[in-house]
Amino acid sequence: NPFRFGDPMGDGSALSVLIISRHTLIREGLKALIADMPFGIIFERDSIRAAVAQAPSNVGLVLAGAPLRPDLVERFKMLRVAYPHARIVCYTSAVSLPPETLNMIFRSTLDGCLLSSSSCHALHQSLDLILMGESVIPVSLLGAPTSANAEPLRSQPEVSVSVHTFSDREVE
Repeated sequence: NPFRFGDPMGDGSALSVLIISRHTLIREGLKALIADMPFGIIFERDSIRAAVAQAPSNVGLVLAGAPLRPDLVERFKMLRVAYPHARIVCYTSAVSLPPETLNMIFRSTLDGCLLSSSSCHALHQSLDLILMGESVIPVSLLGAPTSANAEPLRSQPEVSVSVHTFSDREVE
C-alpha cells in the first residue's frame, strides 16, 4: 500500500503532523499513540486559534483534541482555511452537535472524528483510512442528539437485539 503514514503521496515524502490540545497530557498521549508511525515533524499547539495564527507549512495531518460543540464549529472552519490540504481529524470524548451540523462539518471541514473511548488499534486503522482519503465518523455519532441542549454522547451505546425480532427459521 503506497498510501501509508510515512509516505502518503507515494513519493518518499514524510508526513508532518500538528497536534492541537489545550492539555499537555492529551498532546503527549497523542504523540505516544502515533510514535510507532513514521511521521516527519510533529508540531504542537495548545489551541485551534494558536494553530491558525502559527500555521506551519507542509502539515499533512492535523489532530485536534477538542469536543465537537456548536461554539467550536467556527474554529474548526478557520482550521480548514489555515490548512487547506491537510487531513483534519477531531479527537474527542464528547459530541453535542445536532445531526445537521455534524453532517455539514464533515462535508466541509473535518475528515474524521475519533472517539477517545476507541481502542488504539481502531484509532490507528481510522487514521490510516483518513490518510488514504476516506472520511471516518463513528457509527455511534449517527444517532447524535438532535437538540443543542441534549447531553453529549460519551460512549458507544450497546445494541441489543431481541430474539423475537427474528422468525423461527432466522433464529435457527
